[in-house]
Amino acid sequence: MQEYTQKVTLEHLRIVLWTVLGSSVLVSLLTSVAMMNTTLKKIEVYNHRTELAHQHELEYQRKILLGNNGKPSPMAAKVSGLTPSELRKAESAAKTPSKPPNSKSEPESSVPPKSPTGFGSSTPSEKKGASSSFSSSGSSPSSPPTSPWSSTIHSSPPSSASSSSTATDLSPYKPPPGETKEHRFPKVIIVGVSKCGTRALLDYLALHPNVIAANKEINFFTNVSMYNKGPEVYKNSMPLSYSDQLTVEKSPDYFECEMCPERIIAIDRTIKLLLILCNPVDRLVSQYMQLKEKNDQSGTHMAGFEEWSVDPMTNTVRKNVASIRTGMYDQYMTNWFRFFHQDKVHVIDGATFIKDPVGEMRKVETFLEIKHYLTSEDIYYNATKGFHCMYSRIAKKSHCLGPTKGRPHIKVLPGVYQTLQTYYNPHNARLKSYFNYQMSWV
Repeated sequence: MQEYTQKVTLEHLRIVLWTVLGSSVLVSLLTSVAMMNTTLKKIEVYNHRTELAHQHELEYQRKILLGNNGKPSPMAAKVSGLTPSELRKAESAAKTPSKPPNSKSEPESSVPPKSPTGFGSSTPSEKKGASSSFSSSGSSPSSPPTSPWSSTIHSSPPSSASSSSTATDLSPYKPPPGETKEHRFPKVIIVGVSKCGTRALLDYLALHPNVIAANKEINFFTNVSMYNKGPEVYKNSMPLSYSDQLTVEKSPDYFECEMCPERIIAIDRTIKLLLILCNPVDRLVSQYMQLKEKNDQSGTHMAGFEEWSVDPMTNTVRKNVASIRTGMYDQYMTNWFRFFHQDKVHVIDGATFIKDPVGEMRKVETFLEIKHYLTSEDIYYNATKGFHCMYSRIAKKSHCLGPTKGRPHIKVLPGVYQTLQTYYNPHNARLKSYFNYQMSWV
């Protein structure tokens, strides 16, 4: 009897153990199924968002395609990654009339669309570890990025002083009756490139009666502490102007700033950009001379240009030097054209700008839709200085750029110069193949 009882007890224990083990396995299976369902749902949501993002990106790239008189540019094909069939569709869409042939045509308004009134407030990712409480994200790529500064968005029609005439207008400036000057957001920003003539460009523009230029570099969009204070700080940093004058600021550091295009267009979707490009090797030499002078003044030793720019042991360009990366124009321009159509950006050939500044400024006046005012009497060649100086008809006095501007460059060893030129050649070539800009120095 005792033996039978022991067998029954062992059998019961075996049943209990198998029951417990079976329950554990069942719970594990159920948990795994639940986790799998959750994962599948997350994947489904991610795929949906990815598809939406892809559709938005295609929509934005098609808009880029139609930004220059309805004609696709090589830049759009290569940067956007659109297929040949999509390019053909975009081109045919541009040729298709938006209204039926029998419909009445309405006069095209010269007033640009107003900025949106509703904006988000998520925090953007920041380059170089800087943080910000302002952002521009979450909107469709077909519209400008959103901004928390909806009450200060500045969107106004073109200046009343604009003219389509090619004749030079030398009439004196008359301010709008009953108006007083006030701080205004800039309608034009010179975004770069440093050491390519941005100061000369700003000073030439300042000679125009319908232009008011900020004399110092504001750097609002790259200065995190200043940016976090909000747009009123930016506006109040601008000089006083009338409503029919264009406020212009120059901050070449914007060109290399990843977040700047998004931040700028969030403040004003109608803003125009000026970008002056020069031979990147000559630009590098000029920047080195500036850095060397500052280091000498502070008593800091700086290597010679050749060793500073090219490793003498391997004869390779020192890519880790920030000043060298600045000359890779195509990479930065790709980021800018994600937010700005090419018809909002005027690119100036730095070499042509030195030789014929009046001719280049006439193109700038046309781009900014202001009257043609500047002549060779305003911007004249000074044989003593060896470069162009300025005469202000408003102030009735002449002035030239500072002693560090336009000075002769140091001599560079031919082998080092050629090594740098070879390094930049692919980037220079993309200015034409990607963006359809033909520079005289390429």
